[in-house]
Amino acid sequence: MEPWIRLKGRKRAFPFVVPCCVSSLSKDDSFILVTKSIVYVFLPEFSNIVEKAKAKDFARFVCETSDLGTKNPQYKIVSSRSPDFWKILGAKNGAEDIEEIHYDPDSSDDQFEAECFADSRVWQVENVKDSESSAMLKPVEKQWSKSPSQKELASEKIFVFEFGAEIYTWIGAKAQYRL
Repeated sequence: MEPWIRLKGRKRAFPFVVPCCVSSLSKDDSFILVTKSIVYVFLPEFSNIVEKAKAKDFARFVCETSDLGTKNPQYKIVSSRSPDFWKILGAKNGAEDIEEIHYDPDSSDDQFEAECFADSRVWQVENVKDSESSAMLKPVEKQWSKSPSQKELASEKIFVFEFGAEIYTWIGAKAQYRL
């Protein structure tokens, strides 16, 4: 299945992998669909400028690096006249299949960002002293409920970033670890 990425947020657009189907679409977030032959960018009417810019930047990066399995050097902005895109998602009527929104998109993004930061945690992997094969996670509480910062990363350390249901690992180039 192709990577289907949703970008949501008003001050900072957070990327999330979502199920590749029409029910994942909304009229107030931007989306990227990566296939082997083309990278689609869907920028609906109520998607904000930050989400739209991040979606275009992300799509450009994927195309330039041939990342996520695509071979196309350019992305395509989706319109209602992009039947191949809508067919992949299972939308019989194109953009008309997206549910109407009955809320303020900006308030929704603000609430989403607050919830994202509230659930974020950072852990550092440390080797257990006097052990050849053990490591432990140590909480980095000063980074909890905050946006991650590149200045916190050190080339000799390993971090685990927890963002609600998503977990990422960062391994510094000079990290010494035994897992």
